[in-house]
Amino acid sequence: MRVAQPTSLTDSRGDAAESESLRLDADLVAALDAFIAQRGSADLSRSAAVNVIVQDWLISQGYLPLPDADAPVVDALTAAEVP
Repeated sequence: MRVAQPTSLTDSRGDAAESESLRLDADLVAALDAFIAQRGSADLSRSAAVNVIVQDWLISQGYLPLPDADAPVVDALTAAEVP
């Protein structure tokens, strides 16, 4: 099994928000770039795309509330528990 060399997630557009260094394997960077291309937005940076993907996952797993939701957040593992 060949392990891909991690690729730095920096790009030339940069964000004004808090910065965190992140290294991704080459196949994840390729998938991230495909995600950006599919969105059709030349202004979407890799950092912004990672934020979109992570936010979507965190909402789907119950770690973040839906935007403008009044209901409490219940994580996926708790919600899946059988009473």
